[in-house]
Amino acid sequence: MSLEQFSLANRHVLVTGAGRGIGQAMALAAVKAGARVSAVSRTESQLEQTRQLAGLDGQRLHTYTWDVAQT
Repeated sequence: MSLEQFSLANRHVLVTGAGRGIGQAMALAAVKAGARVSAVSRTESQLEQTRQLAGLDGQRLHTYTWDVAQT
């Protein structure tokens, strides 16, 4: 499936666990598909890596350090 068929333009996506693994992959895919992404992880350094991987598309990636299990 190409990303052209999976457009998220004008959408906002919240991804937890966005610092690594599947969460990181989902956050990056959503950014590439045109979404504004709120990426959440417990670890700031992992979120920094996600920001770097997003590159120029990272303008639509907003990161938050937060442990959702503690709320």
